[in-house]
Amino acid sequence: MNRWPLSVFNAFAVPFLIALVATPVHALEMVFPDDAQVNIVSEQMEVNGLPLVAYEFASPDDGSEALSFYREYWTHNVDDADTDQPYLETIIGEWKVLSRLEEGHNITVQVGPRGLSGSQVLVGISPLPEYLEKGVKSVVRHELPALGRADIVSVVTSRSNGDVFDSYWLESGDSVERTLDYYTAYYAKHHYQINKKRVVDQASRNTEAAMFTAENNSQSIRMDAFNIDDKTRVIATISRKGSR
Repeated sequence: MNRWPLSVFNAFAVPFLIALVATPVHALEMVFPDDAQVNIVSEQMEVNGLPLVAYEFASPDDGSEALSFYREYWTHNVDDADTDQPYLETIIGEWKVLSRLEEGHNITVQVGPRGLSGSQVLVGISPLPEYLEKGVKSVVRHELPALGRADIVSVVTSRSNGDVFDSYWLESGDSVERTLDYYTAYYAKHHYQINKKRVVDQASRNTEAAMFTAENNSQSIRMDAFNIDDKTRVIATISRKGSR
């Protein structure tokens, strides 16, 4: 059985994009099957404002062995769990998910298909936010504005070599063209260099998809917008250089 200490960082100061503190506030020991070749996905990632440490490994079968490993291990160590139940199990699409609360942390094991054969196992660990314990909502500051009828669905923040990358998923009740107009006007007003491309349906003459980029000396933004089920869905990435 492989045992890896997963250092969890304190990132619960108010702004969402504050850099993770370099000193771990807690190291929760995570276990992996003996034959697992574990890869680090990220040790400095945030999902909707919460720090996440993520690892992955491949399984040659449909993932049953990995799921059995964690079921048996967590059941045997039920006294370490924060609840009477050693874990919860659910299915989300093609993914089977085990989750467990332990020492104030949420641990998830997700198993899904990998290519033509085998399965992929994702292991994530995140501290439970203090604001949940206190019944106080977190304060999240988004670098990307939600313009028009757009709503921000989720945000993932990661770091590499001192640079920060924010990935946003938005949904909007506005058309792709109107959404593009909103963000073009916003970033032009703030003196960004802008480029954009459209995919237009020849029959309806409506813009079905668009790619938008905006850049200045400190950051660059890319947005891909699509018309899906009469809604505009946007995947946006913000890259900021030298942020800490």
